[in-house]
Amino acid sequence: LIAQTPDQAVDIETAPFSVRDVYPSDRGILVHSNHFLDPQKLQVIEPAIDPRPHSYTRLTRLEAVLEACVPVSIGAVQTALADHDGYPDSVCRHVHPDDPPAERCVTVASAIMDLDQRSLRLSDGQPCSQPYVEYSIPTY
Repeated sequence: LIAQTPDQAVDIETAPFSVRDVYPSDRGILVHSNHFLDPQKLQVIEPAIDPRPHSYTRLTRLEAVLEACVPVSIGAVQTALADHDGYPDSVCRHVHPDDPPAERCVTVASAIMDLDQRSLRLSDGQPCSQPYVEYSIPTY
């Protein structure tokens, strides 16, 4: 994801032989999770059994939560990133006890950038339990 003030943002999906740009919705929402949005356009052949099936539901949930609160505030983004709908495979992902140990996946950090305020907020761990620490982004 790349963004520039005041209103430019793009998600660039890349594969070995192609590139695809994804732009914000009509309401300005642009989110990304751990899967290709359109593998055919990227000439990617994905396995019949997807190892990341919850990536799709997390993306849909994050889009829906943010679309519901346009214009989006920092607090709304923090709430969306800590969302537990579909727990433990939620936006804020937790250990799923049925997953083999080698395949366990959890949210380990969260980042929110406010380009207008030139600030970065980071949680060192799951955003449902770890506070965000705010940093200023210097101008050069």
